[in-house]
Amino acid sequence: MYKNLVAALCAFALFFTSTLAQTAGPSKTPLKVGFVYVTPRLPVGWVHQHELGRLALEQAMQKQGLQVQTGFVDNVSEGADAERVIRDMAQQGYGLIFTPSFGYMEPTMKVAAEFPDVKFESITGYKTAANVATANARYYEGRFLAGIAAARTAAAAVSGVAAATVSGRGVGGILRVAATGAKKKERGEGERAQGMHGKTPKRTREEERD
Repeated sequence: MYKNLVAALCAFALFFTSTLAQTAGPSKTPLKVGFVYVTPRLPVGWVHQHELGRLALEQAMQKQGLQVQTGFVDNVSEGADAERVIRDMAQQGYGLIFTPSFGYMEPTMKVAAEFPDVKFESITGYKTAANVATANARYYEGRFLAGIAAARTAAAAVSGVAAATVSGRGVGGILRVAATGAKKKERGEGERAQGMHGKTPKRTREEERD
């Protein structure tokens, strides 16, 4: 999943910068590509994979002879802080800004409306605009395998999934795919997937029967 994420990230930026170079012609001013990270840069995890994509982008651009300058701001909270950082990047002349967190979607849309000449890539978001595109990882692959593993080790015909955020949309997707994986286990069908998310599971509990 993460390898696909890095490849997609690099491919999108390559397409964008190549197109820009063809339409704008030779320029001494490098394209500035910005990344906003929701956590500090760590040696593993979601942000780490985007950091690998940023570094891969720089190398790929150099090989193609295209001028590109990347920058990042890490440990940016979702909400007002993200809006401030994204706007600051746009004001600094970044032509392409990646915002890889679902909680960055609304701030991205707001800033994008103020800077129509800047391109934005909302990772895991679903709202788009003339200058806002979206991308996502293949989460269903891991969820499917998790469903198989859970079903094979469960003592009863119930598999559980714990999600990190309070999002019915996200939990619903997890449950559907995990339940599909659970059906592939050796004990046959008839599985029921149950999920809880957030800090108050008693109030946000969801069930989805297949």
